[in-house]
Amino acid sequence: MSKLEDYSTYIGDPLMLTLCLKEDSILVSSSIMEILGNPKRLQFMMNDEKCLLLVRVCEDPLEGMVVVPAGKPHFDVSGIAIADRIKKATGWKDDTPRMIQGEFIPKMKAVLFDLLMAQPADLQLPLEGHGTIH
Repeated sequence: MSKLEDYSTYIGDPLMLTLCLKEDSILVSSSIMEILGNPKRLQFMMNDEKCLLLVRVCEDPLEGMVVVPAGKPHFDVSGIAIADRIKKATGWKDDTPRMIQGEFIPKMKAVLFDLLMAQPADLQLPLEGHGTIH
């Protein structure tokens, strides 16, 4: 995954995740869904030591997968466990919403996010019109 050739240049809308830690949720943008081929299932994998979050297409039912609601261009993923892991790994002490741009990894059908690159997001919460996955 660390080889430069595993990354491609994506030209289009930024591949953005919004971390809403107060609500224990992650907003997956429509550009992420589009570049991943609008999958029915996603898996969120985290490397706590390096503060990396990988969102990948989940071809087969696996532990930790999230079922994507049909017809949703973007959606929220709820989870106290992942929010707590993100807070602990990054050392964030507040619940400020943060946005982070990812890098597409075509060979893995995934988008990689360096959590330490997240920037404060100006959001009005709760987000209207977004379904929540439990």
